[in-house]
Parts: sequence; structure tokens; C-alpha cells
Amino acid sequence: MASILPTLADALVALLNEKTFSQDFTAVRTHNDWALPLEKAGPLRVEVAFVGKLDTTLLTRSSLLYVPSADIVIRQKFEGEQLEPIPDTTEMTVKAEFLDPLLALVEEINEYLTSRRLPAYPEASWEGNRIIAPVSNRQLREKKQFTGIIRPTYRAPKTIPTP
Repeated sequence: MASILPTLADALVALLNEKTFSQDFTAVRTHNDWALPLEKAGPLRVEVAFVGKLDTTLLTRSSLLYVPSADIVIRQKFEGEQLEPIPDTTEMTVKAEFLDPLLALVEEINEYLTSRRLPAYPEASWEGNRIIAPVSNRQLREKKQFTGIIRPTYRAPKTIPTP
């Protein structure tokens, strides 16, 4: 079996891509590339990156229980007519008509993942989700970029060689 973290990320990408959501996207696996700002407006991006922390406990003499997580990051950059002035300032903000559907998508993906098994990783069982950021207000304000982050966590047993 391959490493736990990329196996989980690939299985989440496959699960997200088999469903039709309210917004059109194709999920991809990245290596935290989502931390880089989007340079220009474009299509919605959904990126899955495994999280470095990996809790482990001993199940039996020949098996471990891993508890891996991954970040699902929903991003889109806005410009031009998608922006409007903030009253009494020189600043611009993203129009609500463009933000609200993305906030709804964060919840939609979160709800879809809740209690769901991963067909591409049947050994893993869902443990929980955490919406890390329904929207990053800082990125929205400074970069005019929507960024929402969901972190699902799974329990994944793995047999290990015994001495």
C-alpha cells in the first residue's frame, strides 16, 4: 500500500470529482500550492492537499491506526465588474452575488463529505470535518480572492511487518 497521506488526498479528489455540485469545478491534488495567491481572475479552483500532522496509535502487534487529514481549499480570484466600492473609502470589495454561492459551496462540500466512505480508499472511515475557514477575510480584503478551507479527517488502519 502507498503512503497514507497521498492515498487519502487522491481518494478525496476522486470522491469530489464524481459528484455534481452547485458550482462547476474539477478537484486536483496539490502540495499546499493553494498558499500562493491567484494572479488573475479565472475559474473556480478546488485543491486537495494532505495535512502534515499524522496521529498514530497501535491497534495490534501487526497494525497501526493512522488518523490523516487533508485540506480541501476552494479558491477564486475576482476583478473588474465583480468588485464594488466600499462606501466612504477608496477600497473595493467583492460583490455579494459572487461570494454567496461560494460560501454555500463550502457548506455543500462539507455536508457531502459528512459520514461518507471513500470508494478509492475503503479501509479509511470518516471521523469528522472541520471548516477551517468558511472564507479567509484577509485574502478577500487584501487579494480580492475567495478562499474557503474544509479539513476532513479519517481513521485508516494499516498492517505493518512484524519482527
